[in-house]
Amino acid sequence: MTTKSPILLDLSMPIKTKRLQLRSVAAGDGKRINEAVVETWSQLKEWVSWAQGNPPTVDETEEVMRRFHAEFILRKGVHLAIFHDATFVGMCGFRQIDWETPSADIGYWLRTGAQKKGFATEAVSALTSYGFNEMGIKRITIAIDDKNKPSVALAERLGFTLEARAPGLIHPIGDEFLPIGRIYSRFNDKNLPPF
Repeated sequence: MTTKSPILLDLSMPIKTKRLQLRSVAAGDGKRINEAVVETWSQLKEWVSWAQGNPPTVDETEEVMRRFHAEFILRKGVHLAIFHDATFVGMCGFRQIDWETPSADIGYWLRTGAQKKGFATEAVSALTSYGFNEMGIKRITIAIDDKNKPSVALAERLGFTLEARAPGLIHPIGDEFLPIGRIYSRFNDKNLPPF
């Protein structure tokens, strides 16, 4: 259990990797992020509940980015824009942060033109380290549709362990009723008691 208020945590930004820079989204990011969302909409519709119906407008995306920025300030969510050579390539972040445990769930997506280059693995690896080392998170999870083989491979490649595989672990997409989901987890080993 955390004793310090999460709002008082000084979270350093940006996160830099060998090829990428991850930073908190901010006001003004809506246009470039909307372009990537629209470009990737048909793929996003297959895997995430927020990408149903028609693609969002620039103003709708801008509003979401401002809400995400507010969540970052309040430490309710950490939504990061991923850049490669100053080009926006996708997003990753922590949703459902539980500061009492503390634990969080990772979400991520890459625009169509940035896929199959190892960017997702690099970003999620950096975010996982950031969660453990900068935020003090002890348990990190990734919820994945059982049919999303690239995401399953990513979780396993980064040392996440399958905790559960069952219907109802992820949000249904479209008309699908209780899709089979997987929950993968990793723990900050220095905080684990002996089993």
